[in-house]
Amino acid sequence: MKHSEVEIAKKVLMQCREECNDTAFNTTSDDPQQIYEDNAKTIAEIDAVIEELNRHLSYLEENDND
Repeated sequence: MKHSEVEIAKKVLMQCREECNDTAFNTTSDDPQQIYEDNAKTIAEIDAVIEELNRHLSYLEENDND
């Protein structure tokens, strides 16, 4: 994966994370606690992928690949 592709993937994931967070706080669900818990799990999963992308970016920068 190229550096630019990793950056784009990170931006998309950050947008997904933001939307997921907004959903948790703006829900009108009958069970807002469940929505909050589900979204917290999703956000944690997104954060793990972002962390992996950051490691990949570091690798690419250390090896001067684009």
